Amino acid sequence: MDYTGFTAQDFLLDDYFQNWVLQPNPENEKFWQNWLRAYPNQQHEVEKARNLLLSLDFKPAVLPAEKVNRLWQHIEARTQTGKVVQLVPDKKTVATTRINWYRIAAVFICVLFAGLALWKFQETESTPIRVATSFGEIRTITLPDNSKVVLNGNSVLSYASPWDASSVREVKLQGEAYFSVTHTRNHQPFRVQASDGVKVEVLGTKFVLTNRPQKTRVVLSEGKVKVAVADAHQEGNGSPQKTEAIMKPGELVELGPGSRLNKITVHNPALYSAFLQHKIVFVDTPLSEVARVLKDTYGYQVTFADPALATRRFTGSGNPKKIDLLLTAIEKSFRLTIEKKGRHITIKPA
Repeated sequence: MDYTGFTAQDFLLDDYFQNWVLQPNPENEKFWQNWLRAYPNQQHEVEKARNLLLSLDFKPAVLPAEKVNRLWQHIEARTQTGKVVQLVPDKKTVATTRINWYRIAAVFICVLFAGLALWKFQETESTPIRVATSFGEIRTITLPDNSKVVLNGNSVLSYASPWDASSVREVKLQGEAYFSVTHTRNHQPFRVQASDGVKVEVLGTKFVLTNRPQKTRVVLSEGKVKVAVADAHQEGNGSPQKTEAIMKPGELVELGPGSRLNKITVHNPALYSAFLQHKIVFVDTPLSEVARVLKDTYGYQVTFADPALATRRFTGSGNPKKIDLLLTAIEKSFRLTIEKKGRHITIKPA
């Protein structure tokens, strides 16, 4: 069954979905959890259907023991005499039957009103979505407007779904990601919130945003974006610092000390999105920056036996799944000794 286009109403009518909500087992639990990880944009519809289904308390009618015994007596009398025994319900039974029908009618009315409420509010309710990657993992997310986000390792993307067509499309990023933003007919803005008060606002474009503890950077491949800092201080002479920067393709903006935005031109913006091809690329990069990438994205702790080694600049590339080959290239380039034990790397003179 293809559930990708299902609405909350569709999920409510699906037998397999109902079994998972009302009678979960290891098989259906595994299926739905894997499906939600693959299609996080559908979590809002799933949660609405699940909550509604759980709110309907269906309980089977249970006959009193006295009535069960009386029915068995009639059955035994019929089998022993061979005669047909007519069962005539007493007044209490008739009254109970009417009450059961009233209950059925009440449940039907509840379902009807719940459906109307679901239809009325399905466009206004929002559900928080959070997608995270582990060290070295790369994951692609399709947002409610069909924009694409490729998360690099050790990153978190969060947003509320669905999006109102008249409001700003907004997501939050911790880590690093490549954005391919869809342009809407009504020119609906798209905003990425990073830490340190940095916001990236676009209409339709492609860019890489890095939001790490020691690095906040935007590299623009296509389109036009505005990078703004929410809280900027003033310089010593009293003049305000630059709080926003308008970027063109091929430019890089980095957050510097004191919330200053520094903009430069880069010759090959694609180098900063090399992780899309599962590559790790460095061009004239200080080993201190190489160490930061290995820590933030791949979970390695790098130690320099001599702090001066961190200033050496390295050019090279490799496969993130074969870090040992990259370390060997660094070792030979500078005639160093590199020791790797588990997730810890030590770089020291030969």
